[in-house]
Amino acid sequence: MMTALDMIDAVNEDLRGLFNGYTLPNKAGILQEVKIFSQYMPPPSGIVVAGSKPEYSSSDYEMNFPCIVIKTGEMTDKEEGRLGMTRVSLKLLFGVYAWSESEDDEESRMFKVNAWRDVQSMMDKVRWHWLKDRIIARKFRIEMPFVMKHLDEDTYPLFFGEINTLIEIGRPVRDYDYVYRGLNNS
Repeated sequence: MMTALDMIDAVNEDLRGLFNGYTLPNKAGILQEVKIFSQYMPPPSGIVVAGSKPEYSSSDYEMNFPCIVIKTGEMTDKEEGRLGMTRVSLKLLFGVYAWSESEDDEESRMFKVNAWRDVQSMMDKVRWHWLKDRIIARKFRIEMPFVMKHLDEDTYPLFFGEINTLIEIGRPVRDYDYVYRGLNNS
């Protein structure tokens, strides 16, 4: 089948393969592979006091960044051609944590100044990979537009970017379409 859930799993697997061995510094400055999450980041690992909102701790940032979060949005069925199609909006959120306890050394200052470049590098890597064939897992077609942008809000020390596109997935077809429209080959 070609459901939205199948598409999310295929995108997750494709991104894991693409970023296999690709490392960036985490909050502690240790090179770490890019984490891939489907729909949401893991919940904070800290203890939650009753009535308060859970917040990410320092260890959560070290563990979960750099990352890509795969998010789906609106799903639209359209009648196009003989069978029609379903399009799912797909958003990829890219995140890098650019903070160092040492403000004094040149390397720490340059990492902060250039952290947006790591986000851009990850987005470019996905863009070149996906737009080359416009197919994911041999069954999900990438539709245009394909939009990349950095998030403008000041979220320092976190830097974010996103890719938005549409993915064409399968749609259930009535038996009528095969029998009466001559779509069956028998």
